[in-house]
Amino acid sequence: MFTLFYHCFIKPVSLLPSWLLYGISDFLSFILFYGGFYRKSIVIKQITASFPEKSPDEVLEITRKFYSHFCDLMVESLMIFSISREEAIRRCTISGEQVFKDLFAENKNIIIAGGHYNNWEMLAVAIDEQIPHQAMALYTPLANKGFDRLMRNSRGKYGLQLYPKKRFWEIFEARDGPLFAAVFGADQFPTKSKNVFWTTFLNQETCVAFGTEKYAVEQDCAVVFGRIIKVKRGCYQMDFELITKDATKEPFGAITKKHVALLEADIKRHPEYWLWTHRRWKRSRPVDQPIH
Repeated sequence: MFTLFYHCFIKPVSLLPSWLLYGISDFLSFILFYGGFYRKSIVIKQITASFPEKSPDEVLEITRKFYSHFCDLMVESLMIFSISREEAIRRCTISGEQVFKDLFAENKNIIIAGGHYNNWEMLAVAIDEQIPHQAMALYTPLANKGFDRLMRNSRGKYGLQLYPKKRFWEIFEARDGPLFAAVFGADQFPTKSKNVFWTTFLNQETCVAFGTEKYAVEQDCAVVFGRIIKVKRGCYQMDFELITKDATKEPFGAITKKHVALLEADIKRHPEYWLWTHRRWKRSRPVDQPIH
């Protein structure tokens, strides 16, 4: 059944010309915004709490732009099933590759702290071709095994190696292999109460997964912040900023606070490009845990 759905719908749609796919995106964004069918109340609530200085009309305008971008993400995710290597690199170029070259010369593995901002799916198919390190990423397996396999194959077809979150340690067990650059989604809601770091993010007390800093220190990795910039519709630029070459020398919490602050600054510049449908603030800080 799934194979039939892939060959009869997903693959043919992925081959449609971009002008038609973006026409579909415009139609879907109109339906989602004005119909309120997909988490609109959650989006508005989170944007309002993150930007209390903005008027209701300004919040609605950000919401409208978000749904427009969100629907672009959906059709661009379909593009990836058929995108060529050359087209992937044309649509998602790197401007901060010197960071990787310098760290490669110093024999340093890297953890890239990134967020669900702009098009992380396009980054997945384009990054490995443009850096000297072996690109790796953690992902959450999908319930449908057929679709999960399809997503892994599409994301990893041009070199990216994918590891389920529950088997993240396999990244570090491969230390005898090529130098790696492992992407961590640092803005995801931590599912466990342990190993979280409480800080202020977008005007709210927020628990942040501490894995980026924890494993960078334990494995002696450099830490780089990954920024995705939307150049124009369908085209992105990857920019990377060094946070530290030596995580073991950083004070506790410094790495986490830095990558959280960098993501927050990006969101404040263009809030419509962050994934507002994701429930980010589901947990209140326990009284015995400090706020950093």
